[in-house]
Amino acid sequence: DLTLEMSLPFGDAIHGTTVEVAIPRAIACTHCGGRGRLPSGGPCRVCRGGGRVTFTEKVKTRIPAGIDDSEQVRIPGKGNDGVGGGPAGDAYVSIRVEPHPMFRRDGCDLVCEVPVGVVKATLGGDVDVPPLEGRATIRIPAGTRGGQRFRLKGRGVAARAGHPAGHLYAVVQIVTPRNLDARSRELLEELARL
Repeated sequence: DLTLEMSLPFGDAIHGTTVEVAIPRAIACTHCGGRGRLPSGGPCRVCRGGGRVTFTEKVKTRIPAGIDDSEQVRIPGKGNDGVGGGPAGDAYVSIRVEPHPMFRRDGCDLVCEVPVGVVKATLGGDVDVPPLEGRATIRIPAGTRGGQRFRLKGRGVAARAGHPAGHLYAVVQIVTPRNLDARSRELLEELARL
């Protein structure tokens, strides 16, 4: 058997994808038929008597939706050829999921921070949430506080092997205004007095 490592973008790990994997395999030497010796009795000069040579094979394989960091994908029969004509082993690809700038994974759920202005947090309203695909909107109530979590059902990690789809949790981050003009400052000061 062979073990390889592969880096995978966050979105591909969540939704699944098909990738091409370059597998450096030890295969039976075609010059000597994998015996390591020629019919004349001399050692094979191609495999140097080992019976196998290294060959890089490109294989397309399906990465299942919802695969997590350090999980492995098995590619049957694509390991090294067996010694002395034995069957080939399997190749195992260990997945390294790349971090995402906006999302983090919590089991089957996804979590992202959503910036919300002071006025919208105070008065409530619709807020766009950036899902990994498509569009999503949540309605936040008046008086929403920073750190509150809102759930988008079924918008997390795709369903897999008996596990239901996860959820997307939007965590509100209150954003204060910057570079206020005179009128905006005046209105905020008036609000503070009230």
